[in-house]
Amino acid sequence: MSNEKNHLLKIEAQLRKAYRSAFFCGVLVVFAMMAVVVLALAAEQPVDQKAIAEGWAPLIMLMAAISGICHFFHGVVKNKIQRLDQ
Repeated sequence: MSNEKNHLLKIEAQLRKAYRSAFFCGVLVVFAMMAVVVLALAAEQPVDQKAIAEGWAPLIMLMAAISGICHFFHGVVKNKIQRLDQ
């Protein structure tokens, strides 16, 4: 294998790992937000769900953006590897 292909395979593996990590981090953020609301409701405390959603939305969007960017570049690198194989 060429040095370029070896390098691309390493990058592809790193991007796949980054994509999965960002995705699961985003999932954990969503579950944490839901847990805050559920625990407050279980404790019979007044909950401003709109304020909670507005507070957590930037973090959720950040995780989605990071995941999407990593997924996009993973596809680009994977296509380049396939072109080198042909």
